[in-house]
Amino acid sequence: MSDGKMLHPQVSNGQGGVLSPLHFSRYIRDLLHSVAGSGVGCFIGDQCANILAYADDLVLLAPSWYALQLLLNILSAYTVLLFRLNLQC
Repeated sequence: MSDGKMLHPQVSNGQGGVLSPLHFSRYIRDLLHSVAGSGVGCFIGDQCANILAYADDLVLLAPSWYALQLLLNILSAYTVLLFRLNLQC
């Protein structure tokens, strides 16, 4: 709104836009760092792999149901404020 008038943007970053994946990953950067830094996940050597992100999709990797629940707890703390989580497989 500017001077009481509604502004209608002429350019948007809609679904399918070439910048959508970049904007989404920047939007959830703190979430990715929090999950990745938790130390819970599947270890390959001394590296912990627990979250994969591509475009607007996330995959959690865990060696057990309990570890997966810990990762989901971290995820749910962020999703309350950021977005609605789709838990369908």
